[in-house]
Amino acid sequence: MAIPYCKILQLCLGLSLIFHNFSLANPFIVDDHRQGHQNNNNLSTKLIRLTSPLFVFGDSLFDPGNNNYIDTNPNFWSNFLPYGETHFEIATGRFSNGRIIPDFIAKYANLPLIPPYFQSGYKQFSYGVNFASGGAGALVETHQGKVSCYRWQDVKDHLLFLRLDIDAVSRTILITSIICYFSIFNISSHVIIIRSLQAISLKEQMMYFKDVEKQLRKRIGDRETQELLSNAVYMFDIGVNDLSEPDPMYRNFTSQDYIDIIVANFTDVLKEVYKAGGRKFVLLNLLPLDCTPCARAQNNAEKLAELVNQFNEALSREFKKLEKQLNGFLYSEFDFFTAVNDRIQNPSRYGFKEVRNACCGSGIYRGNYSCGGKRDGECDYELCDNPQDYFFFDCHHPSEKAYEQIAELMWNGPPSMVGQYNLKSLFEIQSRELAL
Repeated sequence: MAIPYCKILQLCLGLSLIFHNFSLANPFIVDDHRQGHQNNNNLSTKLIRLTSPLFVFGDSLFDPGNNNYIDTNPNFWSNFLPYGETHFEIATGRFSNGRIIPDFIAKYANLPLIPPYFQSGYKQFSYGVNFASGGAGALVETHQGKVSCYRWQDVKDHLLFLRLDIDAVSRTILITSIICYFSIFNISSHVIIIRSLQAISLKEQMMYFKDVEKQLRKRIGDRETQELLSNAVYMFDIGVNDLSEPDPMYRNFTSQDYIDIIVANFTDVLKEVYKAGGRKFVLLNLLPLDCTPCARAQNNAEKLAELVNQFNEALSREFKKLEKQLNGFLYSEFDFFTAVNDRIQNPSRYGFKEVRNACCGSGIYRGNYSCGGKRDGECDYELCDNPQDYFFFDCHHPSEKAYEQIAELMWNGPPSMVGQYNLKSLFEIQSRELAL
């Protein structure tokens, strides 16, 4: 089967871009001296040991710019203004007007800004890394791209034509305009599977974490890697996209059965991190999706509210089970739902003037996801004058001010909001105190 020329061209251009990006500075990542984070480009040869690195998994609430590197549709991009303009003054790929929760947690933990996994040249991982991807779900099927099969020889010939390092390509799962599973092609029939990508699912993020683990073991040895991974804090936010846009294959499932599948997939990833040495976990339950400007505009708030309640209850039960099953498993279960709901019900108490409308968007409540004018052909949008007055920046995502308040509560919050530990406590716990 001959590979279509247009597909080969797309593949080659994409691979050229990814190799180009690995050799140049990433245009979407800024050296954030304004918040006291140090640029760590001088760490090219020496691993700097930290007490607790931070590894981040999740969706658009945590994505620092990983989606900049994939040719997804504009609904899963935020690398255009006015995103980022309040703090960074450029669009970094964060779905807000400035910093997001992992940025603030890193600041409180005295860590540098945790970069996206695909940041050019960042291969140290001593501070941790962020795998989150806008649009991601716990289920692989959530926002999954199309799959095609091609002959490996056809692909290889075109890589040779471009003078790309085939051995390097074939050893790596590359994300670009398409995703290439070189590691699972069938040698006997020379078949390669190529899948177009919309978002990097949680299980795919886990694959990249395993690659980080392998790189660390190769560079610093098993003992040092084990200590680094056991000291690290692992932060997760997932489930919104699974609930709000379920894949059609699940249409005949009851809501509870579907939620159980989501939670089971998430649990599998947690156990994989635990198996690698992780012991300190942070999870946000889901915010009240029925209160977002998008849900208000679409008038589907009641259904979303029921699903979110079911999901949060199931997730809480599962974490309690894991605590009993996994020796040394420590966790912070942040009540994101209550924190957001409290601010929506009592905005003035927290310094907000507007909690029903988004700062950026169009239509009623500015509930059309049109911020920036680059999504689904919607060029028109409105932008508020003072984002700090708004809880929501666009119709899905909070503003930098809201994120900062949430992060502060995660860091120093009481047991009623964070469960077993707040993040400050988790970061202070050393591996020698943990059961490994």
